[in-house]
Amino acid sequence: MSPNARAPRRACAALVGLIAPACVVPGEIEAEPTPVNTAPFFEPQAVEPAFEQVVAYDPEVSTGPLRFEVPGIRDLDSGDRVFWRWFVNYDRRFFSQVFAQTPFGRAPGPDGLSITFELEPCVDLAPFAPRTLHRVELIVGDRQFDEDTSTTVFRNQTFPEDAREFRIVWFIEVDLSKCELVP
Repeated sequence: MSPNARAPRRACAALVGLIAPACVVPGEIEAEPTPVNTAPFFEPQAVEPAFEQVVAYDPEVSTGPLRFEVPGIRDLDSGDRVFWRWFVNYDRRFFSQVFAQTPFGRAPGPDGLSITFELEPCVDLAPFAPRTLHRVELIVGDRQFDEDTSTTVFRNQTFPEDAREFRIVWFIEVDLSKCELVP
């Protein structure tokens, strides 16, 4: 073999010697992928009464409370519990009363979880007179609500950053002047 024929072999051997150690050095260890937190969900067509509409209530004709029901709430994340709060005429500038809630959460079963709320318009809406249109809001999340403090921006409605949530709103139209006075 001629000396010129050996030169390319030496060059290849030198090149392999430079590349090979780089292949043996371990790369960065990849972090475990963080599981995605999915939001709880519901079947919109099963909600009673249908949401995002005005529910008319006539105190002279209607008797009994208005009933709001959201059946079949589920969460795909195993181990997640569902937390909720009901608000009426929420205003973040003032302390807002939570009308119903679950501070400890509940785990949805195989058929989901049903959340209901009954509202006596003539009683529960009386503090909001003289308005005729009232807002009912349900907030559902997969973490506990943040604690309320004097600096909470959205009082009673915030979750930790890693939480997922949904909100449902109804409007109630009622003339409270037609309600019988409750002694």
